Amino acid sequence: MQISVGAAINSDIRIDFSFLRYSGMSYAEKVQTYTGNIDDPYTDATVSGGAITSNSTMLNVYYNLDSFTGYVAGGSLRPYVGAGVGLSLNSIADYAVYDNSFYDETNQLGPGSVEAGGLTAISDIYGYHNGGTTAQLAFQLEGGVTTSMSGGLKLDFFVRYANLGKVKTSGSIVVSQTEWLSDGMGGEYEAPYDSVFHYTNWTESGRLSSLDVGARIRLEF
Repeated sequence: MQISVGAAINSDIRIDFSFLRYSGMSYAEKVQTYTGNIDDPYTDATVSGGAITSNSTMLNVYYNLDSFTGYVAGGSLRPYVGAGVGLSLNSIADYAVYDNSFYDETNQLGPGSVEAGGLTAISDIYGYHNGGTTAQLAFQLEGGVTTSMSGGLKLDFFVRYANLGKVKTSGSIVVSQTEWLSDGMGGEYEAPYDSVFHYTNWTESGRLSSLDVGARIRLEF
């Protein structure tokens, strides 16, 4: 979604101040994670949550190219290029990563070498990542053609690349794991509790960018 307010400097140059919102993005549904198995060290883990939104404000400048290229389609289309720079507020919601295939023996000699009630292995890792909001420098590049309509309306057909900077988590992660205990007879059983650990200053980040193809209606008065 884009909302803009601007003015024409002359017949070839115009500027606007725009608000641009991207939503409907999310963290990947699957990620690679360590299995604890030397022969097959990585597997897919399931991700839930992690909705991403970006709200950007930019100052944009557009320049009509028809002074150099001539009008297109018999004079009904004016080609243009544009660029903008501003700030973007990028947010990611909390998300959880679950690996139900992880199994790691804490003693390589097996459960039979551990006294009854002792820890033999861990499995089923949950990682709860707290989301975050980050202010970033953003820019965009645009090219397209404009056609005039009645009542002062202009219709732009455009291709736009927007670089929105990074989105980053807050750095707080809560990890939960299932523990397995020795039964003292060479076997093991699931502990009646989950072990929980809290980590801070452990952030994840990624750069947000978008390539958009669309149409936009402008009103000149």
